[in-house]
Amino acid sequence: MVVEAFITDDIKGSAIIAEVDILGPILDRDTYRSLLSCFISKFEQVTILDSNLLQGLIQLIECVSHGSL
Repeated sequence: MVVEAFITDDIKGSAIIAEVDILGPILDRDTYRSLLSCFISKFEQVTILDSNLLQGLIQLIECVSHGSL
């Protein structure tokens, strides 16, 4: 539910980014990929560098389970 809320919500604050990053290692492959795609999509849409979003993307990639990418 947290991942779904993150994907559908347009506002990505540091608290919700940190919350979904914690879930990264325990997500199944499809959910993880959906979350990663959302991060990349949102990052591509911002006109000014969003450091919270960038840090969240980095942390999500660092904690990936084997075979999820």
